[in-house]
Amino acid sequence: FDDRGVLILFTQGTYGETLLQEAEFPAGVSAWERIEVGTGAVIAMNGAHQLYEVPTGPSFGLASSQHRIVRTDGGSDWSDFSLGGTVGLALAPDGRLFSWGSNQEGQLGNSGPSTPASKPGEVRMPDGVTAWIAMVAGES
Repeated sequence: FDDRGVLILFTQGTYGETLLQEAEFPAGVSAWERIEVGTGAVIAMNGAHQLYEVPTGPSFGLASSQHRIVRTDGGSDWSDFSLGGTVGLALAPDGRLFSWGSNQEGQLGNSGPSTPASKPGEVRMPDGVTAWIAMVAGES
């Protein structure tokens, strides 16, 4: 994004030319503070620590004209996030970790293999762990 907090997308035109396009903001958002890019998806955080899936074409089940706030039943406040390939991770302020995305190999940690998730689901903590403090999503 640029110094105004506007996300600039590089897209390909009809004849293969590179085009620059400003991504629209969802209602109530005037700037992004952080973005991460995965395979076919962009996740952005605003100053209120809300995460949005930003449309860049069909990804994570979004039409190209939609923004979707990333939320759980507990709300939409996040302390950190990471996007790797087709998997998103988000850390809640209370230390709970959530994941969503393709889950082709069971990498979400909250359901069986091959069960994709369009909404964040809580990742079970190992025995003896009371909070996650950091995470990173990657791509194999």
